[in-house]
Amino acid sequence: LFEKNEIVDIYIRLTPEVIILLETESKHNLTIFYWLLSLFKISGIKISHDNIYFSECQEKAKDCKYETIAQELPSCELQLCELQILKSIISRNNEEIKFLELERVNISNYFLSYIRTFVKIEFLVFYKCKIPAYSKFLGQLYFLFPNLKSLKINYALLTTAFFKSLLNLKIESLDLSWSTFNDTKSKDLESSDGINTLCELKLDNAPLGFKVINLLLKSNSLKSLSLRNVNFLSLNRTKDFLLFQREFYFLDLSGCFFNQYLIHFYSSSFKVTSLVLQRLYPENLQNILEMNSLQISTKTLDLSKCSFNSNAIECLRKFKILETLKLCNLPQSEIMCLDKEYDFKNSLTSIDISDSKFLQKDLVFLHRFESLKELILARCNLKEGFSRIIATSKWYSSLEKLDISENQLDIQDLYLLSQIKNLKYLSITLENSIFINSIDKNEQLCFSQLNALVIRNTSISIIIFQFITKQFLLTHLYFNNCTLVDDFLSISINSYLRHLKYIFLTDSRISPANKRKLEGLIIYDITVIIQ
Repeated sequence: LFEKNEIVDIYIRLTPEVIILLETESKHNLTIFYWLLSLFKISGIKISHDNIYFSECQEKAKDCKYETIAQELPSCELQLCELQILKSIISRNNEEIKFLELERVNISNYFLSYIRTFVKIEFLVFYKCKIPAYSKFLGQLYFLFPNLKSLKINYALLTTAFFKSLLNLKIESLDLSWSTFNDTKSKDLESSDGINTLCELKLDNAPLGFKVINLLLKSNSLKSLSLRNVNFLSLNRTKDFLLFQREFYFLDLSGCFFNQYLIHFYSSSFKVTSLVLQRLYPENLQNILEMNSLQISTKTLDLSKCSFNSNAIECLRKFKILETLKLCNLPQSEIMCLDKEYDFKNSLTSIDISDSKFLQKDLVFLHRFESLKELILARCNLKEGFSRIIATSKWYSSLEKLDISENQLDIQDLYLLSQIKNLKYLSITLENSIFINSIDKNEQLCFSQLNALVIRNTSISIIIFQFITKQFLLTHLYFNNCTLVDDFLSISINSYLRHLKYIFLTDSRISPANKRKLEGLIIYDITVIIQ
C-alpha cells in the first residue's frame, strides 16, 4: 500500500478501549500489527478517553464542538495500567519517544512506571487526567525527563515539589491552565530565581496564587504570556511584581480583574507585538490603550467582546503600525466613528468584526483602511446589498481573503464581489433563491483567482454546485455543516475544477451515493476528507 521511505516518523493514537481490544486479538493479527509498527520510528504517543483532544480543537474556534462532545470524564474501570499491548509498543520505542499526550484518562501507578522509561521525552501533556493520590511523579520531572522542553499540566492540583522540580529543568514552554496550587511549604519558592529558559507561559483560569505567579514571571526570556481570566484582586502582594518583562511578542490579559498595582504596571511603559484584551472593563481598557509604548509597538490587537467608551476609542485611533485588528462580538458601541481618522489606516491589512451585529450603514467605517488583504464579516446579520457598501475600488486589487458566511446576500452582491481580482479565499453561505431568475449573471460569477472556497450552512443543490464548478482555479473546497443529498455529482468535478486537490466535509450530511462518488475522485488525485 505504501513504501516505507514515504513515512518514517509517526505518532500513535490510542484509547483505553482500543488497547483492551488489542489484548483480545489473535496471535496472527498481533504479529502483523507489530510488524507494521516495526517499519517506523514511533516518536510520539497520544492517548485520549475518546480520541478527541483539546489541543487539536482549541484553534478551530466555532467549528469545534469540543465543549459538548469531549467533556465526559473517564470511568474508573478504564485505566492505563500494565497492559501487554501498550507495554510492547513502549518497550520497542522508548528510546525514540519524545512526545506523550494523555487526555481524560485514569493513570495508574503501573503506567507511570512505564512513562519513566521515556528518558528522551521533550513534550509532555496531561489534560484533565486522574493521577493516583499522593503520587510523587510530578515532583520528580527533573531527573525523570532531563530533556523536557514543553510541559502542559491542565486541571491538576500542583505542589511545591512540582515547582521546585521545574526550576532544575530547561523548560521553554509551560501551560498550567485551570490548575490549582496546594501552598504547603510554599515559602520555599519565594527565594527562587525562576526558570531562565522559559519563553512561553500560559496560566489561563489558574488560581495559583502570588508566590507561584511571581516565581514563573521572573524569567528574563519570557516572550509569550497568557493570563486569561486571572483574578488579581485576590492577590494582596501584587505590588511586589518587580521583575516583570517589559517586552513581549504575545500578551493575553483577557477577562482579567486588576487591582491598583497591576493596572498601574500595565499602564506603564512596555511593548507588545500581539496584544489580546478581550472582555475588559472600559476603564481598564483605556488605561492600557493610552500607553504610548504600545501605540508604537503593537501590530496585532484583539479587543473582542469589549465595551468601548469615547476615551478608549480615542486611544485606539493613535496606534501607529497596527496590521491586524479584531473587534469580534462587540456590543453596539461608539466604535464606528465615521468622522474619525485612524493613524493605522495605511498599515492595517486584516480586520475581523465577526459576530458584531452592526447596522449596515456602519460598514462605511471600513473605507478608512485602503490596504486590506483580509476581511472577516461572518455572522454580522448583514442583509442583501451589503457588498455595495464594502466593495470599493480600493479593495479590488488588495483583498485576498473574505469571510461573509451566515449573512444574507443577493446575486448582485455575488457579482460585485467576483470583481475583486486577487481574491484567493472566500467563505460564504448560499441559498437557491440567489440564483433563481439570474441565469445571465450566474454565467459571469467566476472569481478568477479563487483557490479556496468554504461553503457554510448551505443545502447544496445542482444550481449551487454549478456555481462552484465555475471557480476553475480552486485547489481546496470545504463544506461545513452542509447538506449534500441531491444526486448532482454526475457532473464531472474534475472536468471543471482541474486544479482541485482537496475536498473537506465537516459536520455535513451527505447521501451514500454522493459519498461514494466523492471518494472515487481519488483516481484523479483529489483527496476527500470527511469529518
